[in-house]
Amino acid sequence: MNCKQALAAKHIVVLLSASLAPMAFVLAAARPSRAEPIAPLNSPQALNDPQAVKGTFAVGVSGSNVVGGYYSATAANHGFFYNGSSFTPLDFPGSTTTTISGISGNSIVGLYTDSASQTHGFLYNGSSWTSLDDPSGNYTVATGISGNDIVGYFVGGSAIHGFHYDGASWTTLDDPTPGTQLTVAYGISGSDIVGYFLEGSHVHGFSYDGSSYSTLDFPDSISTAAYGISDDNIVGDYQDSSGIYHGFLYDGANWFTLDVPFPGTAATQAYGISGDMVVGEYLDSSLVNHGFVAQLNSVPEPSSVALLIGGAAWGLAAWLARGRFGARAGR
Repeated sequence: MNCKQALAAKHIVVLLSASLAPMAFVLAAARPSRAEPIAPLNSPQALNDPQAVKGTFAVGVSGSNVVGGYYSATAANHGFFYNGSSFTPLDFPGSTTTTISGISGNSIVGLYTDSASQTHGFLYNGSSWTSLDDPSGNYTVATGISGNDIVGYFVGGSAIHGFHYDGASWTTLDDPTPGTQLTVAYGISGSDIVGYFLEGSHVHGFSYDGSSYSTLDFPDSISTAAYGISDDNIVGDYQDSSGIYHGFLYDGANWFTLDVPFPGTAATQAYGISGDMVVGEYLDSSLVNHGFVAQLNSVPEPSSVALLIGGAAWGLAAWLARGRFGARAGR
């Protein structure tokens, strides 16, 4: 199993197979920016749900609480809540699969598949479960939460759109870059939203402050996706020119690579951030997925680094597979 286009390998694959015709594209040069050294993670801890058979992934953090999921023997997704010492299973009642994707305080969001194989978002407040279905389309997926505000994506017509739900009204989010074919909103902090979009033949991260969008491209990368935000810090993943996935931290001015230092690690993806706590997933040398939680150390002072641009060709299948290091069958 491999890592995520944000939880999205399974999700996007399911949505596109149901709604969109196959597309082939080439990812061209990334936007020039400043690339900084690797930002050290303080004593990262591997997270492996004791019920996992085929891998564990951590996707959201709020204070000291972590949420994520694991694969069962049948490769079905199940959610978990981790309080720093023990794992509690989370499955939407009556669902065939449950994927957790975000947490804020006691509130948790994600998606589930019902007995009719339909996909719905959900909100869990610690005692009750509520389905979330964007009225503008089908296959709703809730990915991030901040207070009462929830973001995610849905299929409307033949396209994938992001959404913002404030508990009363739904707002569709589409990156305005000319040629954008789909938009996925993934993380939220206050009024700031991050995610990724497909523009023509390019995949980029984005940030949205409620009025304007900014494109996010890790220097010298062939793809970038933003998944989590806390204050001014954004985390996500990028694919380098060799096709390897790395986590990243972007502080609004500088980019830092986030790679867990475990021996044999083949790839890292950062999905959530809360203050200085970061969670994500890494792939070991046996191609098994593990979640991780780590404290972010103070990043190095910016250095004089040449502006970098890069590019590479790759297909839609590779992009869809970015969730879970390339083969995500379902977060």
